[in-house]
Amino acid sequence: MKQKNIYFIVGVSVALTVLVVLVLVFANSKAKEKNKQQEVFGVQEQKFAETIASYENSPLEVEVPIYDEKILLSGKNHFELGKDSGKLLELQERDLMSKYIFEDYPYGVVRKSQQGYYIMYDSDNGVRLYLYFLSEKNNMDYKYISGFPIVMKDTLTYKEFKSLEQGNTIEDVEKIDMVTNFYQANFDSYENEEFEKITSEGYGGFSVHLLKDGILKIIYERVKDEYIIKEFIYSEDFKLNCFNDELNFEINENDYMK
Repeated sequence: MKQKNIYFIVGVSVALTVLVVLVLVFANSKAKEKNKQQEVFGVQEQKFAETIASYENSPLEVEVPIYDEKILLSGKNHFELGKDSGKLLELQERDLMSKYIFEDYPYGVVRKSQQGYYIMYDSDNGVRLYLYFLSEKNNMDYKYISGFPIVMKDTLTYKEFKSLEQGNTIEDVEKIDMVTNFYQANFDSYENEEFEKITSEGYGGFSVHLLKDGILKIIYERVKDEYIIKEFIYSEDFKLNCFNDELNFEINENDYMK
């Protein structure tokens, strides 16, 4: 009996020793992984800083890089037309980090904005895409897309939208600004329940029009497979409330479509 007890105690001791060793190995592995992530994260910050520095002082008249329109506006899992990027970041629905955006869309023209930076790309069909980067909590890192991605085909003014009113359809908006059809194509990919969710929670279901004299956000509701104008939000100072902050979408005069 005593011998069995000794075997039992020895067995328990060995098992506990193995368990402790496994825990220490796991903890060490996690620590190495964390350090590696921090190291990579630092590289990402450095890459963005270098990219900003290389473009920040570009001349006002520059050649904006041209991409295939379908590929450019697909967002490649980074952004989505008609959705607030701040909310997408919270939901982790998109990879909004600048490093990965630059990998998929290199050579964009970077400009200093009122609150951070914006980047411009052109499509092969004459549409320009603007992505905005706002410093998170003023820590000056600018690692993530903020606010709304914006597309522009023609330089328009608010006066051209004055004929619109609540109850009009998205097709009425398209007659004024053709880029609205890109928003509609994205809306069509949602089932009714999902579209209602993103509109009711305020982070989707709208088109954004960057104008010569301000910025216009048009919010829609889906009624029997039609998109009906529910609300207009116009700001002559180019500021709109976004999910995580108020963002100024003003751009340099030279960066409007000619």
